[in-house]
Amino acid sequence: DGKTVRAEQYEKALGEYNINVRARNFLVFQGDVADVAAKSPKELTAMIERLSGSDALKEDYDEAVEAKRAAEELTLFHYQKKKSLQSEQKVLRMQRDEASKFEQLDGEQRTLRRRL
Repeated sequence: DGKTVRAEQYEKALGEYNINVRARNFLVFQGDVADVAAKSPKELTAMIERLSGSDALKEDYDEAVEAKRAAEELTLFHYQKKKSLQSEQKVLRMQRDEASKFEQLDGEQRTLRRRL
């Protein structure tokens, strides 16, 4: 339409159509295909992340991974603690039953001694 606009306004307008000018994903420049073909797998991954915009989310992703690791560690700790308490509870229950049986047998023995 013949209007002159600043570069920021132009980039913002393209951004509204999901065209990231800085990522160079809307134009294929001469030599880019050969450059892409020559990249290592790590470089290809970095380029794809840059083009898709996921590199901007790397920090959030790393924080989420760390939070997940911490939650898994805490869950494992609590699970092991639960198992330990259950084992201790089982031992105490067996000791209680044994003491109860001893008391019963001791009572029976006293009764039998009184009869004699």
